[in-house]
Amino acid sequence: MVSSAFIMNVELCLVFRQAEGKPMKPKDLARCIVDKYGTRNPFRLAECLDITVMELGIGRNVKGIILRYEGWFYTCLNRGLCEHEKRIVLAHEIGHAVCHAHLNYFFLLEHTLFPPGKFERQANEFAAELLISDEDLWEVREERAEYAARALGVTEEL
Repeated sequence: MVSSAFIMNVELCLVFRQAEGKPMKPKDLARCIVDKYGTRNPFRLAECLDITVMELGIGRNVKGIILRYEGWFYTCLNRGLCEHEKRIVLAHEIGHAVCHAHLNYFFLLEHTLFPPGKFERQANEFAAELLISDEDLWEVREERAEYAARALGVTEEL
């Protein structure tokens, strides 16, 4: 069971988008959530969506992880990340919560043939849409990817 506040917030976006007849892609969900809460700040959105954010020493190779336990979402960010990286990682993890609330990553790895890369790409798509406004993207449209990413405060991957 997922927290009722989280379900209510995400379902409002789903109903709105489905009523418009639009496909529910990660970027559509991100836009809906940004429109609803009026912010692109992932820390503020985590509060709005009842996602608990913690900073822990979770290993050198893990930047972040989101877990669902007894209906509540908990995101662990690696405390070794700088604030800039934490913002990007949290946006990515919120993408997993919103786009993949029904999935268990570890179950997928161990018991299915689903490629987890698909879900990582979708979480990245959500994070990019969340963190980068159309106006900001327009400003750097003719720049090289490396410069544009730096100017937008994201990774080139996004």
